[in-house]
Amino acid sequence: NYLLADEPGLGKTATALGGIIESGKWEGEHLVIAPKTSLESTWGRQIREWTGATVYVMPEGVPKREKCWQDFLADPSETKFLVMNPAMVRRLYGHHCRKCDVWAEDVKAKKIAWPKEHFLENGHPAKGTRKVRTEAWPQIIEFDWTTITVDESHDQFATYSPANVTQQ
Repeated sequence: NYLLADEPGLGKTATALGGIIESGKWEGEHLVIAPKTSLESTWGRQIREWTGATVYVMPEGVPKREKCWQDFLADPSETKFLVMNPAMVRRLYGHHCRKCDVWAEDVKAKKIAWPKEHFLENGHPAKGTRKVRTEAWPQIIEFDWTTITVDESHDQFATYSPANVTQQ
């Protein structure tokens, strides 16, 4: 399900939480992906205020994040939320040559040599595919979440396309 709420101050966070409750999916592990500026000030605070549920807000720094993730996994609460910024679920895609087992981006950056016959005119591998090259936190992507809430999804779901290479 989705909620379209464009105006600030309408109670979108409380409405989103109410939607999770009304859907019958309240018990479980919930992921909230939101802009860094609203992690604690909006989501963490309002989840606690409106529901009393357990909330983990991912901090800055890899060691602190690892500890937060481990604490989240170990927490026996029936309902718990992990609130994080979009960078933690970002995936980097690349063009990979199955024949050579190398990335086209590495060839273009002159990190490795690659036979010219493996290139198409657009610079992509002739016997290749576009696939995930790296994931920031694959364990979070692979986790079986009860719900996923994406705040400011119009920013988070922008994808790469040749027409607009500036989008993430």
